[in-house]
Order: sequence, then structure tokens, then C-alpha cells
Amino acid sequence: MKTLLILILFCSLAFANTFFKNKKDGWFYYKENNITQQEENKTKQLKEDEEFLKNIPIDNLDSLSVKEYKETFERVKEIAVMKPTKGNVALLQKMNKFQLQQSEKFAKVWVINNLENPELEFPQINTTKFAKNQFAEEKEEKRKIFFKQREGKLSFIVFFTDENKLESQRLIMKLLNDKYGVKTHYINALENEALAKKLKLDSSIEIFFHYFNKNDEEIYMRVKQGYTTAEEIIDNTQFLFENALLEEDK
Repeated sequence: MKTLLILILFCSLAFANTFFKNKKDGWFYYKENNITQQEENKTKQLKEDEEFLKNIPIDNLDSLSVKEYKETFERVKEIAVMKPTKGNVALLQKMNKFQLQQSEKFAKVWVINNLENPELEFPQINTTKFAKNQFAEEKEEKRKIFFKQREGKLSFIVFFTDENKLESQRLIMKLLNDKYGVKTHYINALENEALAKKLKLDSSIEIFFHYFNKNDEEIYMRVKQGYTTAEEIIDNTQFLFENALLEEDK
């Protein structure tokens, strides 16, 4: 009986030593495997990121849908933050510049649409919005140069349906003529139906600029619908020349 107990005790100790030894080996084996797997995952992710960046149509970003662009931009930002190499950051900067350019184009088209389609405009939305930070003298000098360069080619047209309501606007147009030498013509829209239809006139007063390009072709552009100030007429005219007129027509 004593011999049997000694034998059982010996077997138990042997089993325990083997178990704990194996468990310890097993833990180190697992830890080593875990580190190796992490490194493999990291390497794999880096390769995927590199491949992703290579496939971005950086010179043709407008080919992406809004959703695609948003998802691409967010991933590029994450990659650039986690791995801020010159190339990665430069790529993010290019995409950010594209966004700013799109925003600027959007803002310009917004204003052009308001001028071409007055029903889209909120009251006084365009009043003195351009060149707010310029000094008055610099702004005035630029205006004089603008009209001087287009002398004989640029004039204003006031379309009207009731001549008796023109007095206030006539005074403003005379001021522009006295100050910048730009002439104003008055046309009764009711007596010129074809032109009124072409220009989509639908108000009692519509102010357009009339311009001859280098090929002596006539160009009409709506400056403002309804009564307005000299300030707004000048600002809108300069804005349209800069952003809405085709380069070859300037």
C-alpha cells in the first residue's frame, strides 16, 4: 500500500512538471506567433496603402463620384497622418487644393446664376461683396482702368416697360457716364419683343452690359434685374468679365 502511494505521488509530480513545462512553452510559442502575425498584417497593410495611393487618379480627380472622392480623401488623410512622408502629405495637399478650387468654382457659378436668373437671388445678396478689403483709392483706380481698356466697346443697356419709372435709374447711369465715360442706351422691351425673348426679360427694368468682342460680335450679359446702385452695376460687370465671359471674348 505504501509502495502504491509512493508510485501515485511520483506519477503526479511527473505529470505536473510536464504540464507546466508544456504550458510555458506553449505560451511563448503563442506569443512569438502573435508578434509575427502582427508584423505580417502591418506589412500587408502598408502594401495595400501603397497600391491604393498609386491608383488614385490625381490628375483627373473630377472623374470620381462624390462618394468615391470623400472616401478616397479620408483614407489618404489617415495614411498621411500615420505615415507623413513627403509624398503622402503632398498627395493630401493636392486633393485639398482640388477641393478648394471646386468650392471657388461653385461660388462663382452661384453668383453668375443669380445674375443670369434673378429669381434665384435673395434680396441684396450681391451688394458690395467684391473687393471689400481693398482701399477705396485702389478700387477706384482699378475701375477707371477697367472702363478705359474697354472704351468704345462696352456700354450699358437699360431695358424698360414704363419710361415714367426710369428717373432714379437714369441719374445713376448718368453718374457712371460722367465718372467712367461709359454710355447707357435705353430700350423699350415691349417694342423689341424678339430681343426681350432672347434675353428672357421679365421685369420692368433690366440692366445689361453690351460688349463687342475682338471679332466685333455682340455680347449681352445681365448685370442686374430691377433698380440698383452704381456700386453694384460696376462690381457685377467686372465680376462677369472676369468669370463669365469666355477668355477669347475678353
